Amino acid sequence: MIQFKLMKKDEEIYKKEIGNLTGKIPFIISGCAALFSIYCLIVGFLFTDKEMLRLGFESLVLTVIMLAVGIIIVLRIRKDISKVFVDCNEIQFSMELIGGNCVVINSTKNKRGVITRQDVKKLFVLKNTVILKQKNSKMLFCPKSEEIIQFLSDWIADEKKIAYRHKKTLKKTK
Repeated sequence: MIQFKLMKKDEEIYKKEIGNLTGKIPFIISGCAALFSIYCLIVGFLFTDKEMLRLGFESLVLTVIMLAVGIIIVLRIRKDISKVFVDCNEIQFSMELIGGNCVVINSTKNKRGVITRQDVKKLFVLKNTVILKQKNSKMLFCPKSEEIIQFLSDWIADEKKIAYRHKKTLKKTK
């Protein structure tokens, strides 16, 4: 059994790391579409090419849509993490394996959740946070420690589902 606690003072760290992880793709797509849009619009205006102008405006719409999607994702993640810390400054958790499933117990709010190995989509090890992403779009995040990384990676037992996203965590824990 592993015990850990989430502190309200670390809330901004969790918001930043989880927001960067989930909102990165829409911002990358938006940036690429913006560059393509600028190129098409410049060529379209300089050479009075209607096809390039049409492409430029279409990719400009894509840029705006993807930028809006990225902002909405990041704001939603920030709001959801803020909800976790509404009532208390510290939340006590414990994780244990029961029957091959990971049981997460929130001691502060007297709640319990069960995660099966088949529900795990990916385990992300970031600079200060470990994120267990599930197939049903739920996430479990906890502070990074070797004990938690070892526990979760041994339980998942599939290297394809484990992603190390920080230079200092590139070494394998096994």
